Amino acid sequence: MTKNKIKLLPQVMDFRLNDSGKPEKMIQSKIMTYLKTVPNSNFFKVAQGPWSKGGISDICGCYCGRSIAMEAKTKTGKPTPLQIKFLNNNVLAGGYSAIVRSVEDVKKILEKVKNG
Repeated sequence: MTKNKIKLLPQVMDFRLNDSGKPEKMIQSKIMTYLKTVPNSNFFKVAQGPWSKGGISDICGCYCGRSIAMEAKTKTGKPTPLQIKFLNNNVLAGGYSAIVRSVEDVKKILEKVKNG
Protein backbone atom coordinates (compact mmCIF):
# COMPACT_ATOMS: atom_id res chain seq x y z
CA MET A 1 0.00 0.00 0.00
CA THR A 2 1.42 3.40 -1.01
CA LYS A 3 1.15 6.31 1.38
CA ASN A 4 -0.29 9.53 0.02
CA LYS A 5 2.55 12.00 -0.14
CA ILE A 6 1.72 15.59 0.67
CA LYS A 7 3.14 17.97 -1.93
CA LEU A 8 3.99 21.63 -1.50
CA LEU A 9 1.66 24.03 -3.24
CA PRO A 10 3.38 25.97 -6.03
CA GLN A 11 2.82 29.21 -4.05
CA VAL A 12 5.11 27.99 -1.24
CA MET A 13 8.52 29.44 -2.03
CA ASP A 14 11.42 27.00 -1.63
CA PHE A 15 14.80 28.66 -1.86
CA ARG A 16 17.91 26.60 -2.57
CA LEU A 17 20.58 29.21 -1.94
CA ASN A 18 23.95 28.58 -0.34
CA ASP A 19 23.77 28.38 3.41
CA SER A 20 27.37 27.24 3.89
CA GLY A 21 26.19 24.09 5.63
CA LYS A 22 25.12 25.98 8.76
CA PRO A 23 22.89 24.14 11.22
CA GLU A 24 19.21 25.13 11.20
CA LYS A 25 19.46 26.82 14.61
CA MET A 26 22.20 29.11 13.31
CA ILE A 27 20.15 29.93 10.21
CA GLN A 28 17.10 30.69 12.38
CA SER A 29 19.17 32.93 14.65
CA LYS A 30 20.54 34.98 11.75
CA ILE A 31 17.06 35.31 10.26
CA MET A 32 15.54 36.46 13.57
CA THR A 33 18.36 38.99 14.05
CA TYR A 34 17.56 40.42 10.62
CA LEU A 35 13.77 40.40 11.15
CA LYS A 36 14.17 42.51 14.32
CA THR A 37 15.47 45.30 12.06
CA VAL A 38 12.49 45.24 9.67
CA PRO A 39 10.16 48.16 10.43
CA ASN A 40 6.43 47.63 10.80
CA SER A 41 6.76 43.88 11.14
CA ASN A 42 6.01 41.38 13.88
CA PHE A 43 7.85 38.04 13.73
CA PHE A 44 8.51 35.41 16.35
CA LYS A 45 10.31 32.11 16.61
CA VAL A 46 7.96 29.29 17.50
CA ALA A 47 9.23 27.34 20.48
CA GLN A 48 8.97 23.61 19.90
CA GLY A 49 8.45 21.27 22.80
CA PRO A 50 6.39 18.37 24.09
CA TRP A 51 3.22 20.50 24.28
CA SER A 52 3.57 22.26 20.93
CA LYS A 53 1.60 21.33 17.84
CA GLY A 54 3.65 19.43 15.28
CA GLY A 55 4.40 20.96 11.89
CA ILE A 56 4.20 24.63 12.85
CA SER A 57 6.81 26.66 10.99
CA ASP A 58 9.98 27.81 12.78
CA ILE A 59 9.27 31.51 12.22
CA CYS A 60 5.84 33.11 11.89
CA GLY A 61 4.68 36.67 11.74
CA CYS A 62 3.07 39.52 9.90
CA TYR A 63 4.41 42.05 7.40
CA CYS A 64 2.39 44.56 5.36
CA GLY A 65 -0.77 43.03 6.80
CA ARG A 66 0.00 39.53 5.51
CA SER A 67 0.69 36.35 7.44
CA ILE A 68 4.10 34.82 6.72
CA ALA A 69 5.22 31.33 7.76
CA MET A 70 8.87 30.37 7.24
CA GLU A 71 10.41 26.96 7.73
CA ALA A 72 14.19 27.22 8.13
CA LYS A 73 16.17 24.41 6.56
CA THR A 74 19.76 23.68 5.68
CA LYS A 75 20.81 23.62 2.05
CA THR A 76 19.73 19.99 1.69
CA GLY A 77 17.02 19.91 4.38
CA LYS A 78 13.47 18.95 3.44
CA PRO A 79 10.22 19.73 5.25
CA THR A 80 8.23 16.97 6.92
CA PRO A 81 4.69 16.17 5.73
CA LEU A 82 3.26 18.07 8.75
CA GLN A 83 5.42 21.11 7.94
CA ILE A 84 4.28 21.00 4.31
CA LYS A 85 0.65 20.85 5.46
CA PHE A 86 1.14 23.90 7.70
CA LEU A 87 2.88 25.89 4.93
CA ASN A 88 0.16 24.97 2.43
CA ASN A 89 -2.63 25.87 4.87
CA ASN A 90 -1.10 29.31 5.42
CA VAL A 91 -1.10 29.91 1.64
CA LEU A 92 -4.70 28.66 1.34
CA ALA A 93 -5.68 31.12 4.10
CA GLY A 94 -4.24 34.02 2.07
CA GLY A 95 -0.80 34.22 3.64
CA TYR A 96 2.70 33.62 2.35
CA SER A 97 4.82 30.56 3.11
CA ALA A 98 8.41 29.70 2.36
CA ILE A 99 11.20 27.31 3.09
CA VAL A 100 14.16 29.56 3.84
CA ARG A 101 17.84 28.79 3.96
CA SER A 102 19.34 32.27 4.47
CA VAL A 103 18.61 35.91 5.30
CA GLU A 104 18.70 36.61 1.55
CA ASP A 105 15.75 34.24 1.13
CA VAL A 106 13.80 36.16 3.77
CA LYS A 107 14.55 39.48 2.05
CA LYS A 108 13.09 38.07 -1.18
CA ILE A 109 9.90 36.99 0.58
CA LEU A 110 9.45 40.37 2.25
CA GLU A 111 10.00 42.11 -1.09
CA LYS A 112 7.37 39.85 -2.71
CA VAL A 113 4.89 40.58 0.10
CA LYS A 114 5.58 44.33 -0.08
CA ASN A 115 5.05 44.45 -3.85
CA GLY A 116 1.95 42.28 -3.64
